Amino acid sequence: MKIVLIICSAIILSSCKSNGSSNLALQKDTTKTMISKEDSIDFELKQSLLLENFLVNSKSINNDFIIITHNCGIFISPDSIDIEKMKKEYGEEDFYTVADDNMYYDNEASKFLDSVQYKCIYPKARYLKFTVNNETICIDTKSRFKSGWLRILYSVNNKPIIFNSIDIEQVFHDYAKTKNLR
Repeated sequence: MKIVLIICSAIILSSCKSNGSSNLALQKDTTKTMISKEDSIDFELKQSLLLENFLVNSKSINNDFIIITHNCGIFISPDSIDIEKMKKEYGEEDFYTVADDNMYYDNEASKFLDSVQYKCIYPKARYLKFTVNNETICIDTKSRFKSGWLRILYSVNNKPIIFNSIDIEQVFHDYAKTKNLR
């Protein structure tokens, strides 16, 4: 009887040990996946803030454009297609949390821009045209790099920049220092 108990105990311990190691392996794989997703999100965020990812040739745009001629902050919200895509990607509850946060920070950014006499505009056109030192710069607001919301800061004497509305004061002051905004 003792031998049967010892053998059963050995089998149970052996199975627990191997199950534990496979759980550890699963945990390591999950951690790798989580890190990869975080790196991917960080990469996508960085790409969504690079102006060159939104530039298009002015000859390739259709009639769906507006010309920006004054210093301003430009705020572009997702359209219904973007919203449905984000709901599927994030889940409906998380999407509404993200949307609420974006609306709050965009409102704060627009208040700040108003305080420094920068007009805020909310265009519906797909393309935006800017003229800087006799050069036309065209931005596609539907670029594949757009991450739902798009914010652009523009001074008539300088290339526009894409910014995150959370950081508007710092972005504006850095832009003003290097670009002679006022």
